[in-house]
Amino acid sequence: SSMLICYALSNPEDQAKLPMGVDADSTATSQMSGGVAALGWRPCMVCGQTCDPELQQGRVYHCGTCPDFVACQGCYLSGATARHPHPLVAVSSSSPSHAQGHNASAGGIGDNGANSASAGVRDGRMEQRQKSINLHMRLLLHTSSCVDDNCPSSNCRKMKSLLEHSKVCTTRSCQICRRVHALLQIHARSCRLELDHCPVLHCRSFREKMHMVRRQQNQMDQRRRAAMNAAFGR
Repeated sequence: SSMLICYALSNPEDQAKLPMGVDADSTATSQMSGGVAALGWRPCMVCGQTCDPELQQGRVYHCGTCPDFVACQGCYLSGATARHPHPLVAVSSSSPSHAQGHNASAGGIGDNGANSASAGVRDGRMEQRQKSINLHMRLLLHTSSCVDDNCPSSNCRKMKSLLEHSKVCTTRSCQICRRVHALLQIHARSCRLELDHCPVLHCRSFREKMHMVRRQQNQMDQRRRAAMNAAFGR
């Protein structure tokens, strides 16, 4: 099924291998879209569920002026948050402030003991989800360099079909394309191979774009500091 990778990302209990019998139906889609709500995280206000905060290497970005505005690390690094009028502050996605902000807006939990228990469950699920992400990263790297049409790994063939779909899909915004795009982004952020040596699809373009965004962000920070120094006569 073309939704197997998506299902695994939202179901960290299946760690040993990708699920073999999942149908690409509305049930799998609803399980995917409900993954963030089940853990109590606010969805990214820029991309919604395209790149869940749990997948973003432990950081989300909050606006100090707009209490309900939260952006994931992928959108922040890609420059998609540049139109937001206020500065954003990086916060660990495992910190109590991020989870409690969501709980407060939804009614909250008044008991500190309940909060501690909830945090323990959440941390355990986060750890399992990270293991699932690592598994998919290894599979993505294997699949991208595998030239065997008869590869004995059934998961390799499934990943190849997902990557092929992302190449030929005309909408570019279907659920499969969004999840593949998220996987490729996660890989690009952690890839340490030379730009010309990584076989993963779009790795070079993602890394070049992230480098450009970081450079632009540094330039903006320098101009902001220079303006503040000039205003205060330093």
